[in-house]
Amino acid sequence: LMSATAHNELLRGYFASTLGWPAVSQPLHVGSRRFPIEISHLDDLCEVLMLPNRLMGAAKRMVDRCNKAPRDELAASGTAVSSSVISSQIELAVWVVRLEAERQQMEAEQWESSPSILVFVPGIAAVEDLVDELQESPAFRVIPIHSSLDMETQLAAFEPAPPGVTKVIAATNAAESSITLPDCDLVIDLGVEKSVFWNGTHGASELRRGWISKASATQRAGRTGRVRPGRVYRLYPLSLFEALPEYNVCEMSHQPLENTLLQLRSILPAGSSVRELLSEAIEPPADGDVLRGLVSLASSGILDAGGDDALLPPDRRLEQLDRAGLTSTGKLAAALPLDHTLSR
Repeated sequence: LMSATAHNELLRGYFASTLGWPAVSQPLHVGSRRFPIEISHLDDLCEVLMLPNRLMGAAKRMVDRCNKAPRDELAASGTAVSSSVISSQIELAVWVVRLEAERQQMEAEQWESSPSILVFVPGIAAVEDLVDELQESPAFRVIPIHSSLDMETQLAAFEPAPPGVTKVIAATNAAESSITLPDCDLVIDLGVEKSVFWNGTHGASELRRGWISKASATQRAGRTGRVRPGRVYRLYPLSLFEALPEYNVCEMSHQPLENTLLQLRSILPAGSSVRELLSEAIEPPADGDVLRGLVSLASSGILDAGGDDALLPPDRRLEQLDRAGLTSTGKLAAALPLDHTLSR
């Protein structure tokens, strides 16, 4: 397992729980960063960049709001980032790209390859906004990177830009760890990503913009500094970065377990335990969450509970539902790429 931001102790504990600690080695650190990276947050940018008064005011209001907010509320899991914050960040990113492109072109003669700028945004809509703002200027070659785009479009990110033109890559977290752009001199990071969260009010999973983890911020910063010194502009305050969680929360905790339980039940042998398999996950769900998911599937007619008795003690009821088979409705639901409630 290789990563600059791996959760080492979590992974070591996972393997040691089965193999024993003597069988699990210490993490091996290989090499170090070749070139230095200068990281600036929104607080610093307010002082060093020549921003229009309107953008300067918006940036300072965001800094003040984050500095005054309780630390545990700044980047709480599931907290949605408002569209107004994203709009201000996009506008600020466009301004920074234009300023930095002028500076890069003045320094381009000292490098063998043309410089480029990588901008991390939360979703395809933000990618399109950035492209629309910059693509009309002949001074920029704007390339989008998103999981829904075809490969040929995204491969253009690796091609050098013509002399006098700045290559700008507008990317989601698809570019966080899967690609390396050697000519990337500057990373502009909005610090936001789209993730799946459970909406209890609507009873469905939804894509929501939320703040990234420190591990993701480190991964994004690592996209520069590969062949020469690099810089990172984080368009959020230092106080917000310090409040971010160290690592991403596992995907199972972001959404209800029903769909996971349904898929596992459909592929496991009849009478086998779904809970036993889930218990082998690196971060297994709690028994209470598993029971709630199984009860939901049984009440939807997806699990064949066979005389399901709500009066049974929780441990007995969990054992009963854990090995229950699928009904004909359940088999159909398992084959449909939908939330189980929609399948029903």
